[in-house]
Amino acid sequence: MADPSNGIDGTIQRIKMKFIAIDDASDSMPSIARFSVSLAVNYQGNLIKEGTKSFLHRSFGNKNNYKFNLHIFSKKNANSSYTVKIYIAARWAFKRIVIINPWVNVPIGRYVTTPANPLTAKIPQWQKTDFLFKNVKDASFISDGDIASDVDGYDDYSVPESQPSTYSTVVNLQSSLQIILTRVGNNVTANIHGGATSDMTGGVIGTIPPGYRPTTSIGISTFQYDGAGTVNPILIANNGTVTLLNKLVSGKLLYGSGSYNTIDDIPGGDE
Repeated sequence: MADPSNGIDGTIQRIKMKFIAIDDASDSMPSIARFSVSLAVNYQGNLIKEGTKSFLHRSFGNKNNYKFNLHIFSKKNANSSYTVKIYIAARWAFKRIVIINPWVNVPIGRYVTTPANPLTAKIPQWQKTDFLFKNVKDASFISDGDIASDVDGYDDYSVPESQPSTYSTVVNLQSSLQIILTRVGNNVTANIHGGATSDMTGGVIGTIPPGYRPTTSIGISTFQYDGAGTVNPILIANNGTVTLLNKLVSGKLLYGSGSYNTIDDIPGGDE
């Protein structure tokens, strides 16, 4: 990619593409993602990379969704052009990715005409789409090491999720303690507050529901409001169990917050 005014053969200034990718190997809960990409070299000679991903069919909310990503790698060359490589990442064991409804648009007048290169030849956009996507059906998954070798020295841009849904719930723990959970995409924020109506010696004080459980057990530092700011840690296990690690004296207030990732299915989604 390059500014056409540079006259570099086989380069384009702008390209847009969109496609749907389906995990065709999943029997009951496939990941179905819509990816869009917009690449452009601005008049200052900088490559602008933008994109979005969104997941279709909420009832098929899948714990693999957060592992399903599109990466745009780019490197600036000595002649001020850019080389761009795009990878789909699907980091789970059994998958078969099918791409449907792809389209590509390279604006007329935003490339240096090179008939030997379909992207920069004067041909219909559907032929440019076919040129970019025709070999995908025969492509094999490769290792992280192979990718790292192929894009050594490249900048990585991971396409973000478009307007991830927000979910929240309030969980009443023992005594008068509460934990407020807010999930945006696959990130959960936990706010813990409340007081003890009687002495609490520590131990399991409650359970958070599916949809908000951490990927791995996570500790959250909470503080006892007694003038000294005593730290009183809480552990949230990956099965949702909430454990108070130290005692909490009757009448003392507790507060604190933390965040973590989850691979739980979407709260309230269909099985």
